[in-house]
Amino acid sequence: MFIADFYSTFIKLAGAKARQETRVDGMDMSAMLFRGTPSPRKEIVFEVTGSVRVPTIRSGDWKLMGDMLFNIAKDPYEKKNVAMDNPSVVKRLAARLAQVDSERPPLGDKPLLMDPPLPYIYGIKENANPPKWLVEHVDAVRAGQPKKWAPGETPWPQAPIGVNANKQPGSK
Repeated sequence: MFIADFYSTFIKLAGAKARQETRVDGMDMSAMLFRGTPSPRKEIVFEVTGSVRVPTIRSGDWKLMGDMLFNIAKDPYEKKNVAMDNPSVVKRLAARLAQVDSERPPLGDKPLLMDPPLPYIYGIKENANPPKWLVEHVDAVRAGQPKKWAPGETPWPQAPIGVNANKQPGSK
């Protein structure tokens, strides 16, 4: 089960129907939770290209993170990169990441989406009229943040040491 599945599962359990403009990545996991059926989810895509994060996918026992491959069944702490020993798995998962990336809707004007760096709610429409309490809270958080960043630094989570998201295969 993936965090994106919570929404779809809760909607199903409530007996409601999802009503949003864009397709939801989540899956209904109520049968897995309450009847013990196998999960319908066969993969989790954590990130694709075009971000400061490293393109990452988990499929079965495998997790591809950038150009690093881990067998999470044998190595749950992801200590041993086995990419060199499993080039066909790397190729298959990288191709799947590229496919998912090609299906993603355009991100729009990135400067608009990334400024301010701590949006009230992710989404242009949602940011138009945020509640006053939320604006005050976010402004208070921003007040304690640095106003300038050293070259190469950002306020967003960074890739693990030794991994450069901009140099991964398929990066745009």
